[in-house]
Amino acid sequence: MKHLLILSLFILNTTNQIPKNDKIYLAHGLEHGINHLYGVSEIIIKSDFTFSWKTYNTNKVNWKNYLNGKKIIHINGKVLKENDLYVLKEVGSNTKGQNEWIVNIKKEKIEFYIKENSKIIKTKTEYKRIKTIDK
Repeated sequence: MKHLLILSLFILNTTNQIPKNDKIYLAHGLEHGINHLYGVSEIIIKSDFTFSWKTYNTNKVNWKNYLNGKKIIHINGKVLKENDLYVLKEVGSNTKGQNEWIVNIKKEKIEFYIKENSKIIKTKTEYKRIKTIDK
């Protein structure tokens, strides 16, 4: 019984620490709103190699309060390693089919790439890291 209690406490402690490794990246601006002038896009890279990507309509003045805005897109998926880059691959699909994005995940930012012919080219799109989730 004593060993079961110790094992249970160890498992609870371990599962509570996992989200601390999750990383939040943001991009905001005119191009991030959907049918709206201004928007914020948030990508959370989770420690279990999954991601959550949300886009919110907001305004330029109050963009830092984006969580109070209207969430208009929510995508979940897996983070797959391919050579020196990663692929964010949507799990499930929307009406247009499954999406994939080629990215380079760095400590302070996520850089996006496109595949053109057989070459991979870096785009201007970047998401900057803002904080680590502490739950």
